[in-house]
Amino acid sequence: MHPAVGLEYLPLYDTLLLCLLDGSFHTVKSFSTAPTLDEGSGEEMCRNVRNIFERVEYLNQVRAVPIGEEKREKDRDDKEKKEVRMGRSDANTTCAMGSYDGNGIVVWIHEPTRPADFSYKHDAKHNSMLVVARLLDRFTDDEFLKLMAERALGCKAASGLAPLYILRPILFHMRSKPLIDRLHTQIVDILGLQESDSIVVTDNITLTSWLDEGDKALSPEARVEFRKSLVMHLFGWDALMTLRMRLSLADYAWKLTEDQKRIEYGNVAETLLTTICHRNLRTLLKHLASVVPAFTVDDVPFVLRMVVQSLLPGAPSELSAEGETLSTLVHAMFDDQVTGGLNELCPACHVQVPLDNIVNAKCSNGHVWSRCSVTTFILSTPDVRTCIGCTRKAFLPLSMHKSTTKMELKGWFVAELLEAVHRCLFCGNAFSLEKFREM
Repeated sequence: MHPAVGLEYLPLYDTLLLCLLDGSFHTVKSFSTAPTLDEGSGEEMCRNVRNIFERVEYLNQVRAVPIGEEKREKDRDDKEKKEVRMGRSDANTTCAMGSYDGNGIVVWIHEPTRPADFSYKHDAKHNSMLVVARLLDRFTDDEFLKLMAERALGCKAASGLAPLYILRPILFHMRSKPLIDRLHTQIVDILGLQESDSIVVTDNITLTSWLDEGDKALSPEARVEFRKSLVMHLFGWDALMTLRMRLSLADYAWKLTEDQKRIEYGNVAETLLTTICHRNLRTLLKHLASVVPAFTVDDVPFVLRMVVQSLLPGAPSELSAEGETLSTLVHAMFDDQVTGGLNELCPACHVQVPLDNIVNAKCSNGHVWSRCSVTTFILSTPDVRTCIGCTRKAFLPLSMHKSTTKMELKGWFVAELLEAVHRCLFCGNAFSLEKFREM
């Protein structure tokens, strides 16, 4: 027996996939109940892997022909081309194997060898290749729907995995337009409103006190705990993670469909996005209300933004009540300095820009700017981060930002919030760093 170089368990099939050093693949079916080596499936898989090995190495050798000899390569007859193919003496040595999508698409590293050749030639030059291929058949419609329901409705925030990672096998299969059209009704039922969705916004959020009586600022230790609380409540709830997973799937389906189906997916995505926004807003309002004595003048613009969003039409009554309470406290503390807190200056011409759109900002001179998806402030710096899922942009946290002076003027709460938001607040995927070129 050759040593094993990879083990992967496929829950949907209850199958263990085993790869050995010689490049052979073996399957153990009914792994959780009655493990049995599946000889038939294993032999078929080994043949498929061998064919993949020969095809990849053949293409690799053909592409290695010098540019000046491309025409000569094209003019070769079939007999000469067969000589380039891997022979029976060429063996496949596999260095590592892993699952790419958790459902039949496998990635491994292989290297051609010639065990019967005892010269130094093949040991002196190694040429490994990374291969990604589907080894198991595509699952049926029922299996696809079952997997979608499990991953979209039964995900756990504690896993720490991003939605795009968890949904990878589903997104691969959703590229098939006939499949989406055929299962449209079932997919909408899975992604649509669930009984638990209404509870997400009204869930009880209990916070500890970070301020002692008479304190006007948080200690460094308290700010660390405060930031941890923001992370937990923004990304640590299973119900909120479920909403983000379903939003990712609804947006993807919306891009691949048209006509009435596209409208239905759009309505589902809009409902999910609204629920996520209300939940995020309630989390921020709760945290703001818990540290009111520590507010400074610099915190007022952000607080007012949260209050305005809580009072928009369609917001839950509990959310609006919390916003009104916070507004009363802020006006009592900074009554003379609240006026104009919602307006910003255009980075180009320095005229007043009102907050009439939380996605984009437009001044009276026609300059258009994107807003930060976390704070709703104008993105007036090229150093931003972009969500790899929905492409929303946000400020870099102070620990990564080059112009810390400007960011400090936004208030200490914004600074802690940007540090806490390590993933997109809407779709839950990771950020990538880039220079913002849409200004």
